[in-house]
Amino acid sequence: MQSECPAIAPGTLIESGTHWASNFPKSLVGTRSGRVKSQVVAKDASHDIERVRAEDLEGRRTTHVYLWIRSALDLIRRISAALNLDGSIEYMHAIEFVFAIGWAAFWIYWLTMAFTAKRSHVPWSRELRIRAVIFVAVIILFRSGAFRRSEQNSDPWRAGAGLALFATGLWFAIWARVHIGRNWGTPMSRKDEPELVTSGPYRLVRHPIYSGILLAGVGTAIALNWLWVVPVLLTGGYFVYSASVEERYLTEQFPDAYPVYRRSTKMLVPFIF
Repeated sequence: MQSECPAIAPGTLIESGTHWASNFPKSLVGTRSGRVKSQVVAKDASHDIERVRAEDLEGRRTTHVYLWIRSALDLIRRISAALNLDGSIEYMHAIEFVFAIGWAAFWIYWLTMAFTAKRSHVPWSRELRIRAVIFVAVIILFRSGAFRRSEQNSDPWRAGAGLALFATGLWFAIWARVHIGRNWGTPMSRKDEPELVTSGPYRLVRHPIYSGILLAGVGTAIALNWLWVVPVLLTGGYFVYSASVEERYLTEQFPDAYPVYRRSTKMLVPFIF
């Protein structure tokens, strides 16, 4: 029986093999060239990805700040809605409520931590004089009705900015209080076993607790009423006076180290004052 397969010419297989063999190196070279091009493209793509990631990170930081302020405002609105059951408590009253709770919690924490401090001595004659002056000034302000007659803030963005400064100030003061530990003392006090702390927030300013409280006070004035700047200024004067007395004590106790530390940092505001 004869095969039905077509006959193959003798030279066809050879020509076909020669054609494949002649094209093989070109195919291999083309593959290698493609790999090099792919590597260059991948390298460029990686740089683009890093640039996009850096831009995305910066955008996320900005977004986080915006969202934080927006969340703070939303919290105020929710508290206002929760308290405004009979229409008697309005939006700004809720903001005042938030600040009142924040200050109360801060001072409760402060008084509690005071029991963990080292023993110290306070020159009460000097401290009573300055405190009496501030106390009388505050009483006069409240008795005069200055805060009752003044117009309260009604701008939610201003309230949010003030709340952000308020939270930052309290956080900075608490950070300094935790960092100094048992070496903390009341204003113008002298420690029996003093230690010089220059790390943490004390690398930025010499009296970070005072700085934080003043910043929280400025935030309160911005959010609620500009007249609150007056108590902040009175408190600032008291803190500057107290810091000067405390630095005099520390210079006597650390005659070599403290003058060097004093020259390298500011009292209350980094790089400024």
